[in-house]
Amino acid sequence: MKRIILIILSTFFVILLGQQSSYSQQPAAKQQTIFKNVESIPAEINPRVTYYQLDGGEFRVNYTNAAGQQTAKNVPMEGTNANPVPRTNLIVDQIDWRNYSAPSFIDEDGNRYSASTINNPTLKYVNFNEHREPSFEGVNYYFDVNQPFVVQLYTRTGHDFVPSETFSQGVNRPGTNFPKMVVRYNVWAEAVWNGRLEETKEIRVIQDTTMRIGDKVQYRAEVRTKPWGSDQWSQWVDVTHRPETEWSTDLRAVASVDGNGMVTGNNVGQANIAARWRTNEYHLVDTAKAIVVDEELVPNPNPNPQPPPPGDCDYIISTPNSGQLLTADTMTPNTSGMIRADNRGSEQFDVTLGIPTSESLYANAFGREYLFQQRFQQMSGQVTYTVPVTKTYELTWQEPKETCDDDGECTTTHEPKSETEYFQENYTVVRPYSYWQIGNLEVYGLQHATMSNYALPNESITLLPNGYTPPNVNADHSNRVEDHVFPANCAPVDMGTQVINGGNERPSVPTENFQSNADAAIGQNQVQNDRVTFNGSTIMNNQRVNQSGPTPSSIPTPGMINQNVLYRSNMVISSSKVNRANTPSSGNIRYNQVIGINGGESEKFFIINGINSVTVHTPVVANGDVSDDEDFNQKTSPNTSRNAVILDRPFTVDLGTHGQHRNIPGYGNRNYEKYVREKQVRIPFDVYNATQTQFIPAGTWINVPGSTSTVEFFTPVWVEEGDYDIEYRVIAENAPSGYSSETYANLNILNHAAIRELPVEVIGRLYDFRVTDVADYNWEEVFRVRQGSPRHTENYYWVGDKEIDGGLRGNSEPFTLPMMVGSHPDSAKANVGIKTGYHFKFDLKTKGNMQGVQDGVRITPSFSFVNKEGTVRENIDLYYHTNDSKFVKIGSDEDTVERFVILNDRLRNISDVDLSNTVSYMYHFYDHLGTSEPFTSFLNAYKRNEMREKTWIGEYDWMILPHRARTFIGPTQVPPGASVTALEAVGAEQQWYGEYSLPAEVYAVPAGTNLASYGRMNTLNEQSSIFLKDGYIIVNFNIESVRNGNTDQPHLQYINAPLSNQWQREGFKYSKTDGLGNTMNLIDGDVIFYHGDLSSIDDFDISGTH
Repeated sequence: MKRIILIILSTFFVILLGQQSSYSQQPAAKQQTIFKNVESIPAEINPRVTYYQLDGGEFRVNYTNAAGQQTAKNVPMEGTNANPVPRTNLIVDQIDWRNYSAPSFIDEDGNRYSASTINNPTLKYVNFNEHREPSFEGVNYYFDVNQPFVVQLYTRTGHDFVPSETFSQGVNRPGTNFPKMVVRYNVWAEAVWNGRLEETKEIRVIQDTTMRIGDKVQYRAEVRTKPWGSDQWSQWVDVTHRPETEWSTDLRAVASVDGNGMVTGNNVGQANIAARWRTNEYHLVDTAKAIVVDEELVPNPNPNPQPPPPGDCDYIISTPNSGQLLTADTMTPNTSGMIRADNRGSEQFDVTLGIPTSESLYANAFGREYLFQQRFQQMSGQVTYTVPVTKTYELTWQEPKETCDDDGECTTTHEPKSETEYFQENYTVVRPYSYWQIGNLEVYGLQHATMSNYALPNESITLLPNGYTPPNVNADHSNRVEDHVFPANCAPVDMGTQVINGGNERPSVPTENFQSNADAAIGQNQVQNDRVTFNGSTIMNNQRVNQSGPTPSSIPTPGMINQNVLYRSNMVISSSKVNRANTPSSGNIRYNQVIGINGGESEKFFIINGINSVTVHTPVVANGDVSDDEDFNQKTSPNTSRNAVILDRPFTVDLGTHGQHRNIPGYGNRNYEKYVREKQVRIPFDVYNATQTQFIPAGTWINVPGSTSTVEFFTPVWVEEGDYDIEYRVIAENAPSGYSSETYANLNILNHAAIRELPVEVIGRLYDFRVTDVADYNWEEVFRVRQGSPRHTENYYWVGDKEIDGGLRGNSEPFTLPMMVGSHPDSAKANVGIKTGYHFKFDLKTKGNMQGVQDGVRITPSFSFVNKEGTVRENIDLYYHTNDSKFVKIGSDEDTVERFVILNDRLRNISDVDLSNTVSYMYHFYDHLGTSEPFTSFLNAYKRNEMREKTWIGEYDWMILPHRARTFIGPTQVPPGASVTALEAVGAEQQWYGEYSLPAEVYAVPAGTNLASYGRMNTLNEQSSIFLKDGYIIVNFNIESVRNGNTDQPHLQYINAPLSNQWQREGFKYSKTDGLGNTMNLIDGDVIFYHGDLSSIDDFDISGTH
C-alpha cells in the first residue's frame, strides 16, 4: 500500500517547473530515453521460377532483372522429348522485401514485440533454405545500394535440380506428338531484420508549498513510463519512499528534507527540494519549491483543499501471437492465343514467311477472369490494465492546550485537530483478445494481353479487355494491434471518504485491498478484424465485437473469359520493329493488382500458349548512281570504271528504290519507297549543298528524306584529286541503331538497309589561258596605261568569250585568241600584227593536286603557215641562225636556245598578296627549303631574291612551266570542319606564268621539207624561194598538266582530252576576220599570228638572231 499524505495548512500553493541538474558527472534530466536493439524472427518467401516450353523445344523464363525491369530469356532444352527440362542456368530475380515484412521482433531476453513498434527496421541478411526442397541452388544475393529493401537473388534452377511442379500447356509442339510443358522450381529464402526500440521515463515532484517555521509538509515524487515500442505514457507511479529515490535541499537553513520527502520549515526564505531517482539506465531529477514565512497565520487561498489528482487508469496491450491460418489461391490462368495478318480470311502476307512494317495484324487471347491468393492470420493476446483506486480518510482527534491568565493561573483545554489522508494504490486487471488480420491478400484483375513478337506494335501489342469488369475488392488492414484491440473503459476507482476518530490521539489509517473493486471496474475488450469484401460479399468482417473477431471465409474460384474480351484488329506494325525471322510469338496475359497486402506485385504476367510465329522483314532496294561529269573530264586517260566528279563543279547522286526483292507474297519486283525511313549519302570528301549555303565535312552521313530521289552537291576546290567511293544507302523504316546493310537489296532478313558504293574520281581542271603582254612596242598601250608604265590596263586576250564552265566571261572582241592583224583595239592599227622576235607573256590556271615541286604545265608549240588571204593553211618547220650555225631547225638536236621567265618581274603584274600566299605555302609545306628563318624575313627575302631570279622553262619546241613559275591563288578561308586548313586551301588553285617568242629571223618551210637536200640542189640563202614569206606564222599550243614529274603520262589536257575540250568550252571561235577583211580558219590551240615577212629587227638599227 502506498500512501500520499497532504498536510492541510493555511498556505499558498505555488506550482513551478523543476530544473535539471547533474549528479556525480552522470547527466541528470527530468526526462530520459534509452534504446535497445532487437532482431526479427525470419520472414520467409517462396518466389517460383517457371519455364514455359516453346514450339522449338527450348524454354522461356520470365523474371525481374537487376534493373527492376520485367524481362525474359530463352533456355535450351535438356532431358527427353517426353520429359523435357530446361538446361541449368543462373537467374537474377529482384525481390522487394517490404512486401514480406517480419511478423515480430525479439530482444536478447526473449521478449517479443510487434513489427509496428519498431523504429526504422533495416534488412540484416538473407538465407537460402535449400534444405526445404532440392529444387534450386542459392548462389548469392546483393542489396541494392539505392533501395535498401530490394535484394537481388541469384539462383540456379533447371536440369540439375528436381522440379517442384511439371504440367502440360495443353498443346503439342509443332510437328511432334509431345506436349509443350511448364516446369516450375520453388525457391525458398528468408530474411532477418534489425530494429531499435525506445523506452522513456519522466519524473515529477509534487508540489510547491508555502509553510510556517516549524511546519512539516510531505512532498511526493512520481515516475511515469512510455514502455518499449509504445507511444503511450503509463500511469504515474509513486516513488517517494523507494530506495532508489534520494531527497535533498539546496538551503538547509530555510527548509530541510528527510529521506522520505518530509520537508520542515526552519527559517524564512525559499529552498528547492529535489528528488533524484536513479537506476542502472536512468538518472532523473525534478524539484519543487518550499517557501517558509513567519506570519502568525498564513492566508489559505483554498479553504476546502482537494486531494491530489488521482493517477490515470492505464493499460498495456501485449504483442499478439499468431494462431490459426486460413489460406486459398488460384494463381495460374489457362492461356491461349493467335496472331494473323489483316484481314482475316484474305491475308495479303503470309506472316510466317514475311510481313513488312506499316502493315497490320489482328490478335486474340484467352485466360481466367481474375487471380487471387489469400492468407488470413488469427492473432491473440491480452490487455493489462493498471487501475488506480483512491480513498479519503478524515482523521479527527483532540490535543490538550494550556492557557495562563495575567495572574499566572493556567487551565488546560482540548483543542480539536483534524487531518485528511488520501490513499491511492494501482491494481492490475488482465483481459484476453483475439482477432483476424490479413497476413497476405492478393487479387489480380485482367489488365491486358501482350504478344512479345517484334511484328506487333511497340514489340508487345496490348489487347485491352472489351466488356470486362475487374473484381471489386475492398480491404482495410493494419499491423498495429492498437487498430484491432480496443480496451474497455478504464477510470480511477474512488472508494469515497471514511471518518476515523482517534480520541485524544491521532488515529492510524487501516490497511485495505481493493482488487475486486478494480476488477469490477473493467469490462471486456472489443476487437475488430481487418476488412475484406469481394464483389459486394463480405469475406472478412470488421464489425467491432467483444473479445474475439468472427472467422473469415474465402474468395470464390474464377472462371474463364469469353472470346471477345481480348481481341483486337487493324494493328499497324510499328516502324520501330526490327527484322526478325520466325519469332516465337510467346505473348503474355497480364493481370493488374486490384489489391495487394503484405506481398504481391503490381502486375502478374503469364505466357500465352499456342501463338503462331511471325517473320518481320521490311524490304528496301538501293538502285542509284552518281552523275558522270564527263564533258568536263580533262584527263588524258579517263577511268571508265569511275564517274567523274570535277573540282568546283556540282554533281548529283541518284537515290533509286525500285527493283527485285524476295519472291514471296507481297514482295517481288516493285518500288519499295513506302518502307524507306531515310536515304543517306556519305561522301568521303568535303562538299557543299547544291546552293553552296551549307558545308558538309568529309565522311558525314547526309540524311535525305525517303521520298527524295536525287540530291545535288558541289565539290570545293581544295578536295584532293583521286579515286573515291561514295556510299549510298537506303534505310528501312524499322532499322535499329547499329543496323547492318546488304548490297542492292536486303534479301537477308538480318539486314535493314540496302547499300551501294558508287565509284567516282575527283578530277582537277586546266583553264583560263590568256595572253597578258606583247613586247612589240605597237602593242604597248594595249597592255600598259601609258608608254613606259608598268601598270597594266587589265586588257587580256582570252581563249574565247566564255569562262571555265562555259558561261559568258564578259570580254568581247578583239580580246580573244588568236592574236592577229585586227586584234589591236585601236582602229587606226587594224593592220598591225606581231612581228617575229617579240615575245608574248601568258598565264593559265589549274585546280587540284598541282602544288608539288615536281608538278608543272607542259606546253608543246607547233607551227603552221597561212597565206594573207586565209585560204591556204599548212604545217611548217621553222629554222633560224645561231652564232655558230646556219638554218638550225627548231626541235632538232642543234636547237638549244633556252627560254626563261622571272616570276616577280615588274611587267608580270602579280599581286603582292598572291606572291605572299605562295611563299607562305612554300615556307610551311616545302621541306626541301630547310629553313629555320622567321617567316617575315623569309618572305621578304624570297620575294626580293628567288622570285626575281630567272627560271628556265624550256626551248623553242617545248616548255614546262615549273613550280618557280607558279603562284597559289586558292581560297584563303575554309569553313569549320574542313579537311584542310586555310593555308592548305590556298595551294589548291594555281596560276602558271610563261612567255614565248619566235626568233627574230625565222625561216618557214612546209613541214617535212629536207632543207639540206634542197641546199645541195639549189642555192640556199635567206632569200631562197623555198621559204614561205607572204602570210602568217601561226603559233599553236598544246597544253597539258604534269604531276610528279611524269611527262610520259600527262595528267590533264586543255584541248586533246578524249572526253573534254576546255579550249572549245571557253568560247574559242574557229574562224575570225582579220583587220584586212580576210577570214581565217582556226584550230584549237592557235595563240599568235606572227608576220611571216616582218621582224622585230625592222624596228631597230641593230639586229640579232632573236
